[in-house]
Amino acid sequence: MRSASILTLLIFALALSAAHGKPDPADQMTIAKDGKPLAVIVVPDNAGRTEKFAAEELQKYLEKICGARLEIIPENKMVVEKGVGPSSARVFIGKTTAAEQLRNMLKKRDTDAFMVKIERQQIGEFVRPGQWDDRPGTWHDLFLVGAGDRGTLYAVYDFLERELGCRWLAPGELWEEIPRQATIAVPAGARLEEPGMKYRQDYALGHYDWALKQKANNGRRLNWMLNWMPERYREVAPLPIDVRGWESAHDTPPMVLGVSRENPEWFALDNKGKRVMSQICFSNPEVHDLLAERLSQLLRECPELDFISIGCADGLTVNYCRCARCLEWDALGSPERQGGKRGGHTHRWLAMVNAVADRLAESDPGKTLLAAAYSSYQEPPDPAVIKPATNVIIFYCTWDGCRLHGFEHGSDDPNRAPEMGAHSKHRQWIEAWRDITPAGMIMLEYVQRSSMDGMAGANPRRFVKDMRYLKKNRFVGYAGFAAPLPWGLHIVNRYAVAKAMWNPDIDADALVKDFCEHAFHAASSNMQNFVNTIEDAMQTAGCNHCHVTLWMKPEVMAAARRHLDAAHAAAAGDATVGKRLRQFEAHFHYMELAGPAHNKFFRVYYGERDPELMREAIKLGEAALAYQAEMLKEYPDEPFPTGGKMRGYVGADGDWPKLLESIEKAKK
Repeated sequence: MRSASILTLLIFALALSAAHGKPDPADQMTIAKDGKPLAVIVVPDNAGRTEKFAAEELQKYLEKICGARLEIIPENKMVVEKGVGPSSARVFIGKTTAAEQLRNMLKKRDTDAFMVKIERQQIGEFVRPGQWDDRPGTWHDLFLVGAGDRGTLYAVYDFLERELGCRWLAPGELWEEIPRQATIAVPAGARLEEPGMKYRQDYALGHYDWALKQKANNGRRLNWMLNWMPERYREVAPLPIDVRGWESAHDTPPMVLGVSRENPEWFALDNKGKRVMSQICFSNPEVHDLLAERLSQLLRECPELDFISIGCADGLTVNYCRCARCLEWDALGSPERQGGKRGGHTHRWLAMVNAVADRLAESDPGKTLLAAAYSSYQEPPDPAVIKPATNVIIFYCTWDGCRLHGFEHGSDDPNRAPEMGAHSKHRQWIEAWRDITPAGMIMLEYVQRSSMDGMAGANPRRFVKDMRYLKKNRFVGYAGFAAPLPWGLHIVNRYAVAKAMWNPDIDADALVKDFCEHAFHAASSNMQNFVNTIEDAMQTAGCNHCHVTLWMKPEVMAAARRHLDAAHAAAAGDATVGKRLRQFEAHFHYMELAGPAHNKFFRVYYGERDPELMREAIKLGEAALAYQAEMLKEYPDEPFPTGGKMRGYVGADGDWPKLLESIEKAKK
């Protein structure tokens, strides 16, 4: 057995070596020629839904590329002529018998790992006892094989992307870039792919078709039909694959709301002695029992899940329980946070999490509980008091951090520590949690990086650096939290996040160039300059949480505008690129109005009590809202990602007119 294993590894190593060397130009697989199919797609005889879906996706995109529609057949329908071999090239999908050797090689790999291998067929028969006919066949075979079903689907998309040049830059047909060629020929070779981050999710993204193409493997909503679950957790149709985990930060209260009338003691006790149904009592053992029971039920419904999520309601601490047991746990927290607006609730929260995790360890061994570290329960616990259980993954949320810079920004310069503020604190807390959490951590990061109307800059390289930092600190996953639809400047950031989750070591500069070349064609260099101008300005701006518009200096916005205008000119006549640029144009022009509006407001707020400056801010804010209204008409099915907060700033009852009124009164 040992020698057979070594032989298998040697064969695999030689295949990979050949793949990275110079391929023989004649040794290539022809899948289609002049728009005619020269191969068939082969699925296992008992193919599951994911393997069938993978085969159909391959069939669909190959037809888009070359016009040829390959037939999909079960393995037992393959035609093999004695002495001649298979009658065509074949593409093997998933757990076919022919791919058994490759599947054995993947057994000890991550379940999302996959192989892409092209090899020449062999005739494959004994011409006489003891003598094997090893003549090369006429055709080649392509194997798209995963360690699990997800890996098989990823192999299909990865082959279409890496070998054939397809790109899915954002959700929707507009951002699908498919090459057109009548003949498809691919050199022989083999490669093995494994994820850099075990768990990967674009948290708010409901566009599963795009997410799967980017190799996402976790979901916020699943096709669960349990009678006590709120409707919002149920997808209309089942996904074509099983996800690995359920990530959601605030979902514990809905799990018990169905029995709230019968058991008010399960909910938070406020400072007036009344029960508040929007938040739970963390220390009630009956709550622990119920949560464990219901989470276990979900795991039985979805046995493919590695982990399941637990989280309390969102918001500040006004509704947190004030019963004696919960307050006792709080007393073990850091004194400087006790009783504060954002309170110190890590110990009470983690005590509940561990209690539920202990119950799940008995009912569902091998499964993991995902627990948020957020807001008043984000500060690491005192490890002498409590640590996460061995089956608890910490879901760390970066709400308080800098919205412009990466995790390691300024870490090499001690003189910048005061400037970095909350961001330096995040690094310390992340690493403290890391040291006491044996199951690992998943990062929940705000990809739009702005609480100012979602005015995201373009900083894809920053996210790639962040992924490397997380990998170095033994994070097991990442969830990008953002607006529901990637749009405008969000697109390049979300694309970078998707690629870096799978490969944290990806070349960030090459990634941006590849994105722009496929998205903008003749305008690629202009858009690279546009992205670089904005990202450079963001990286040299001061570290801050909310004042993200401060990088939008007049000279920066003017330079970015020149590059965007040049892109429009370069793309003239290309209707597809024109539509793509229009989304960037709409987003950026809103920022040209709203960014200066915020910056003028900040000047007033921090000391320049000039009513005229405040009027300018309000006027620009009103112009931004008017522009947003135009965009909502132009894109009724694609929600414009900005402007939500501006209405509260400059509307009839907005904060800015009130500030102006107070300034004018003071002047009198």
